[in-house]
Amino acid sequence: MAAAIGQLGSAPIQFGANCDVAGGAVLAGVPALLAVGLLRHRPSDYQLSPGFYGLDSIFLLLALMALARVDSLERLRYESSGEWGKLLGLDRAPEVRTLREKIDQLCPQLGRARQWNAQVAKDWMAGQEAHELYYYCDGHVRVITARRPACRVSTCPGNDCACAPPPTTGSTLWMVSPSCT
Repeated sequence: MAAAIGQLGSAPIQFGANCDVAGGAVLAGVPALLAVGLLRHRPSDYQLSPGFYGLDSIFLLLALMALARVDSLERLRYESSGEWGKLLGLDRAPEVRTLREKIDQLCPQLGRARQWNAQVAKDWMAGQEAHELYYYCDGHVRVITARRPACRVSTCPGNDCACAPPPTTGSTLWMVSPSCT
């Protein structure tokens, strides 16, 4: 109750034992997201007003939505709030209106996400030894088939991508480089 009226920083994220959680498979991706700095590398100027949903729970919810392929905040309105709460380690997920308000608080200035992205990328690169990195250039195009028509998707358009997967975390860092010929 104190968190709901702004007298507590935020509700703590506490995962409990649950059976048959809808979409629970997305939790398999959480350790990888945490290992690459999802919650560790937040810009210090990201601040939220006091309330039940803190910065960690908002970041985690947005990451889980991406893993579950929930393509918009509006679509979350039609998902089970209790099930998403179990995935978040809370009693329920925020309503779309609350989530929009929190995101508006996080994004008053342009460029904050770019700063966060740069900080995470620098950490990934700094954490690797030069002999652990390798670069892979490939121009293959793979056609994605689905129920709806899909365009041709290229992971390395025009042979301009280099890939450096750190072997310890299993993450993949993509960076655009000059043509690799």
